Amino acid sequence: MRISVALAEIFEASAELAQLEQELRLHLWCVPGFAFQWLMVRLGGFHMQNQDVELNLRPSDRNPDFLAREADGDIRYIRDGTKMPKYVRQLEFARPPVFPVANPELASRLTIRTPEDLLSAPLLHEDSEEEWRLWFRLNGLAVDQRLPGSRLWHAHLTVEAARRGQGVALANTFLVGKELESGILVRLAATERALQSVPLGAYCLLAREDRWSSRALTQFRKWLLETFRAELPPR
Repeated sequence: MRISVALAEIFEASAELAQLEQELRLHLWCVPGFAFQWLMVRLGGFHMQNQDVELNLRPSDRNPDFLAREADGDIRYIRDGTKMPKYVRQLEFARPPVFPVANPELASRLTIRTPEDLLSAPLLHEDSEEEWRLWFRLNGLAVDQRLPGSRLWHAHLTVEAARRGQGVALANTFLVGKELESGILVRLAATERALQSVPLGAYCLLAREDRWSSRALTQFRKWLLETFRAELPPR
């Protein structure tokens, strides 16, 4: 009898320890451009404030399969109009304006007076032309024809191609803030009609429904919001 009671206590204690370990472990995926350009620079602050949390970060262009439990959470750029499955919780934390960028040498060779002039420029695309089409539409130009330029499938590759003078990319300050400050890239400006910086989507923290309230994800979500809001310019 005593042995049975002792074994039951050991089993219960082991289960509680396993539950605690799961609560304090966070498997997080993240779109690579945001991970390299913004998150990694600031992640030390999260570790200092949450030393009890074991954070495993995986930059990936592929969304994790939450049903297969590949990850607890994911940071992704979600274009407007995209719907998430019901088993995925979503928190929008940044909606950055998007604008065209190029390296200074290419920019000096382009004559951009209106958004229409960009139609003859070497445009850089990710997986499709849709982002450029939406940007043109929000700048008052409906584009029916096929857009020129290469498809590179990944945001960080389009930015790298822009750095190398291979074309004009759409970007936001989360992806190219350092390059703009250093002058490696410049924002293209029109001389007659402005090239508007417009939001096309938002950076969101996505998570499995069953992990949304876990201790690790709750602490990370709180830190992410506080860090982002602290860097917003004063109104």
